[in-house]
Amino acid sequence: MIFSNEETDTSNKLTTKVVINTCNCGCGSELHITKYIDTEIPNELTEYYISLHSSKFDEEQLGIFGVLKRRLKRAWYNLIGKDYLYMDIVMSEKEYKEFVEKLQKM
Repeated sequence: MIFSNEETDTSNKLTTKVVINTCNCGCGSELHITKYIDTEIPNELTEYYISLHSSKFDEEQLGIFGVLKRRLKRAWYNLIGKDYLYMDIVMSEKEYKEFVEKLQKM
């Protein structure tokens, strides 16, 4: 599912726009894209934050040895400088189009 929100904080003179994309597989993972706009100086200060939130669902299903294996593999890949795919976000074509539309409205 895709959610979007916009709020203005008058005390900090900041507008925040958020788009959240949750995974369809039920694991609870989310991709958050946040845009901060300084309303005091329009079109001057804009910052984007992209964050990936994962739930403990996947690790709870693996058991202790599965979690240990995954963490050691990730540490080894970091040591030798290889890329490691942490997780995927699953979405349908309809949700992907909706996600792109909401990002363009940001």
